[in-house]
Amino acid sequence: MSVIGFAQDHMLPTPDVTLRLVGEPHPYEVLHAAGIEANWQAELARNPDLFDGRTVLFSRLALHDGRLVGDCHEVRYASLLHWRLARRTDMAAHLFAMALPVTADGAVLTVRMAPWTANAGQVYFAGGSLEPADFVGGVADVDANMQREVLEETGIALAGTPREAGYRVLRSDRGVVVIRRYALKQTAREIEARIAAFVAGEARPEIVEPVLVTRTQPRAPGLLPWVGRIVDWHFATQDGA
Repeated sequence: MSVIGFAQDHMLPTPDVTLRLVGEPHPYEVLHAAGIEANWQAELARNPDLFDGRTVLFSRLALHDGRLVGDCHEVRYASLLHWRLARRTDMAAHLFAMALPVTADGAVLTVRMAPWTANAGQVYFAGGSLEPADFVGGVADVDANMQREVLEETGIALAGTPREAGYRVLRSDRGVVVIRRYALKQTAREIEARIAAFVAGEARPEIVEPVLVTRTQPRAPGLLPWVGRIVDWHFATQDGA
């Protein structure tokens, strides 16, 4: 039985997200400890720049009365990478929160990941997995996570930026993503220039470039399918959102 209580590939609205960090070890990490370590050594052999920090894996995700709720456990980043290969949704689930920034002239901001990251060359929204530091009183501050990740990767500060009232949730083949739209004041060209300058000033940037997506232009190489699904939803609903 899946730990995710809703269907895949549907953009589901939710007014609220309550994700709790529980204290006990995740059963997946306990059961697969040896395999996790062996896979981590193989990952390091391919990419020595990886860092085995702390992140979370979920043991329950559901929509109750339209509100997203979940329980998660602190785990090694190595455990997340192992789960990503196995996709054992009967035991664990991955959730990540991502801002969907929209420029003043209607472009959607995505980014291309740097060669030394775990997702080298892939194009998606600036963001990342939840970390234990994202939990205040045991409950995740998903908006703080979104804003921190965008700032760290692009130099763009979303604090104080107008945002959509609620969230959207998508269960994809890469995990469950929580999306919230933010309305940037700058144009696509202005945002592109600001991020390019930020990346140029970083010794080890997480991204190599911003990728601005519009309604009509061809999709950039490396844009992940689930990101394309969200972008299509955005352009289909932006006039009435």
